[in-house]
Amino acid sequence: MRLNEGADVGRGSARLGGGSVCFCVAVSLFLAVWLEFWFEWVSERGVGLFTGDVGFGALARMAAALALTLALTLWIASRAPAVFHWLFRHRFAIGLAIVAVCTLAQASGSSISAFEAHETYLGPDTTIGLPRSVRSDEWVVLTPSFVSQEHNGYEPLSGILCDGATDTTLVYALPSWSLATLFRPFLWGFLAMGSAYGLAFYWSARIVALFLVIFELGRLLTDDKRYPSAALALLVTFSPLVQWWLAVNYIAELLVFGGLLVLGLRALLRATSVARACAIGAGMAWLCGCYLLSLYPAWQVSLFYVFVILGLWVLITWIRRGGVAFIGERCIWASSRCVAPLVVTGAALALVAFGVLRVFSDASEALSLTLGSVYPGSRVATGGQPEAMEPLVSGFQTLYLPFSELFADAPWNMSEAAAFVAAFPLSTVLGVWSAWRRRDGLCAALVAFQVAILLYVFVGVPEPVARLTLLSSVPANRVGLAFGLVAAILIVRCVALGMVREAGGAPAHCAVRAKESGSRFAHGVVFFAFLALGLLPNLWSPELSYRLWHLALDVVVASAFAWMIADMWHPLRQGRELFLFAALCVGVPGLLVNPVQLGLSPLTENDVAYAVGAIVEEDPEGRWLTDDYMMSQQLVALGAPTLNSTNTYPELDLWGSIDPDGASEEVYNRYAHVVTSITDGPTTFTPGKTADIFSVAIHVDDLDDLGADYLLTSQDLSGMQGEEVELRELERVGTRTIYEVVERETDRGPEEG
Repeated sequence: MRLNEGADVGRGSARLGGGSVCFCVAVSLFLAVWLEFWFEWVSERGVGLFTGDVGFGALARMAAALALTLALTLWIASRAPAVFHWLFRHRFAIGLAIVAVCTLAQASGSSISAFEAHETYLGPDTTIGLPRSVRSDEWVVLTPSFVSQEHNGYEPLSGILCDGATDTTLVYALPSWSLATLFRPFLWGFLAMGSAYGLAFYWSARIVALFLVIFELGRLLTDDKRYPSAALALLVTFSPLVQWWLAVNYIAELLVFGGLLVLGLRALLRATSVARACAIGAGMAWLCGCYLLSLYPAWQVSLFYVFVILGLWVLITWIRRGGVAFIGERCIWASSRCVAPLVVTGAALALVAFGVLRVFSDASEALSLTLGSVYPGSRVATGGQPEAMEPLVSGFQTLYLPFSELFADAPWNMSEAAAFVAAFPLSTVLGVWSAWRRRDGLCAALVAFQVAILLYVFVGVPEPVARLTLLSSVPANRVGLAFGLVAAILIVRCVALGMVREAGGAPAHCAVRAKESGSRFAHGVVFFAFLALGLLPNLWSPELSYRLWHLALDVVVASAFAWMIADMWHPLRQGRELFLFAALCVGVPGLLVNPVQLGLSPLTENDVAYAVGAIVEEDPEGRWLTDDYMMSQQLVALGAPTLNSTNTYPELDLWGSIDPDGASEEVYNRYAHVVTSITDGPTTFTPGKTADIFSVAIHVDDLDDLGADYLLTSQDLSGMQGEEVELRELERVGTRTIYEVVERETDRGPEEG
């Protein structure tokens, strides 16, 4: 199905009907209630509309929020086109300005202020909102490791992490002066500006790039229907799944690079000059390297299939249109001028392939250790986990994750519970409808992909098939990213198809106005029935208040969504209601998932940081050990070489030095956080409660074998000494003590002569 060309955004105002006003009221009511939840969580209040007795303050806040959001919603619905047109024209300049302001202000979304719970913070308040302690992959591991690279001179091998020769280019990609960083543009800010500004650039540039790329991808998928395109950008960028995982595992990078490859393919096919085609081909080759080195196969593989579908659709559409780039003008691929672009693109791909292979070769030891590890290397996924389906059908509930601690039965891990707000199975139903009624091949292909994913989750596949399709690297609980992206695309694509007009200007399938209300009612009933499936998980919640409030809010937002879908073909709507829903019901909650962190002071301004920093300044090569794995990451951020910092890949040589017979290798042959303690008994390794942690009790004499020079511990080790080493107390800092590990002086007998 081909959509009509042309933008959908005018410059005037729109007349609102009763249905639109009801929709605006529903959306505003949802947002007002959500903001009250969020306010009570941030302010840690025990009294409020939902956390205690109903008070006048809570009602006043609710009324004010409702009035403001309703006024804003009605204004956007009626008079926003001119403003939207201005934003569209200046979108790239606005994006650059946002990145520049955030970078100069050192503003990031990091949760490093969670370190304040472990040490007394002595610096100024630099955090707006509250940190997400559950995102320990970010604030415990990634961000301190980023900062450690500044002390390491951004070398490819870190002298600070673990055994002093840890690869930083592949498994846990850190900024470094290496070939790998050429394919990681969001890390360039660290090399140019240092840690504080680099971290701010890393956060802001990825969000802005993701929004702009998905918006442009939406324009491609809807033939420049800009309200639905903006809705797609909001549904993806600020979805709970993306925002809860934004800092780690390349979620933004994969979406950005994959989307740019699809857009690049279309631009390449439409190129009318040799120079333009050569530049686009070379850029696409570089993007392929960027996507390949965004190493998180659990998301990388499933998203790859989505982008392949979109790329094939672009290619087939171009072929069906006869290779026409513009009206009356053909692209270079229809002439003999295509030879040079083909040669340049092929050469660029070969160069990128060589570069990627060189990166893997330089980090071959780290890669080999990872692949041969107990976790995650030995993990082979074959699907067949129906429980992984729950996040796919409960997208609305994940809007409440930012303050779920208010309820007794909150998810233990909000990140794992996060999902897209894409109204499955409504999106699939809409896709089937569009594929059948509108003969839309893209919708048919995307629905087929969803069906394949559902079969993988519910039934599973044989291991040989999983390995052949690379799904062996995709656990069932990680298909939500690709599945949710497809669901969002289907909704937006269906809205855009509904906006197609006949030559006379009327909607393609609406004959007369008299039929509109009945048709709208029928659509609303059917779609709301499917939306109700997303409400079912709340029926089994053991907490009554949690269940009732969730159900009430879900009914409000689902009603707004169902009315929007049923009304989306109205000739004056132009997708504005979808945009409003995405902006207010998804964009605002998503924007408030992460805090705003200014600078890095929570890592560097506490008593332990000052004490450790003074020692590191005098002895920068001294190696440290600590019994708190979170504190081990603060040590690396201070530039202290730390033996038990997070093992991003197995440190077999390090731990093998105190396990000479390899009896405990299965325990430490993994990606892991390491908890240590010092004992005068034998050295023992103990598995943790989860696969990514283990404990080791170290005999005091084994400290010498490990090469430890300093201990930061909450243990009282006064008087502990072995036959070879002794511990000398240097300083007490709160509940922790810093010891120096020194060789013990022993009496020696007379030398034989």
